[in-house]
Amino acid sequence: MGVTMQERIRSCRTITVWKLLQLLGAGTALCATLSCSNGLLTLLSRTMSDPAISRPAVDSLAVEGRICISWDIDPGADSYRLYRECSPEGAGRMLVYTGRGSRFEDRAPGMDIIYYYRLAKVRGEREFEMSDYVPGVASGVAKDSEDNDRRENATLVTFVTPATIHYFRDGIGNEIEDRDWYAMIVPPRSFITVAVTDTANTSIGELYFQVAGRDPALLASTGGERSLHNYELTAQPVYFQIYVSKDDFVGVTGAPGGKIASYQVEYVLTTAIR
Repeated sequence: MGVTMQERIRSCRTITVWKLLQLLGAGTALCATLSCSNGLLTLLSRTMSDPAISRPAVDSLAVEGRICISWDIDPGADSYRLYRECSPEGAGRMLVYTGRGSRFEDRAPGMDIIYYYRLAKVRGEREFEMSDYVPGVASGVAKDSEDNDRRENATLVTFVTPATIHYFRDGIGNEIEDRDWYAMIVPPRSFITVAVTDTANTSIGELYFQVAGRDPALLASTGGERSLHNYELTAQPVYFQIYVSKDDFVGVTGAPGGKIASYQVEYVLTTAIR
């Protein structure tokens, strides 16, 4: 006896409804399985690509006694783990932060010592590969706020400009170095005398003073005066930089170490060129 078209339609509807009920049952079971985690909707809304391995940004000496570490939020990660090490090889590794944030201030266990930071990203229960290390250092003195380590960001000196400068290194070539660039507007056919003075009661005879385009000169232990010349018929900016004599600043040739020092740059007088 043949099957009518209407019976075929009813049969297909029955199968479709049964398949739908099976799927709904599987979904209910899946929801129950995931009830102790983020849930089905959270799982479906997340990206399934692995987090990218990326190094954190480390800001040394920004806060007294602390090292500031930050990183970009990764949509493929649920949380982050930040590790501090005593050497680039991983000695003394310690978990110093775990959470969903993107910034951490680490109270370093020792001052004027280079530490190394690695960032790992976590999704679910899995911790992905750690990043390469980034060195950082803390001190009892915070650095100044001037971002003038390049000529194009030179600080304009008008009268007295207080500043700090620092240099640290480890035993395998990692360096954390500061260079300070300045500019002064020198009148036509004149030279300006500037003074660099120690403000921390320590010797700054470990600093070079270099006018752009000229040879550097090591400052005396208490600082010293330098001249900025303009032979043109119009006022001109004259750029100069101050940076450390590395071995003198550390104290022992080739040894690890370093420090942060305070000084000021001061306008003294303007003299006409005859």
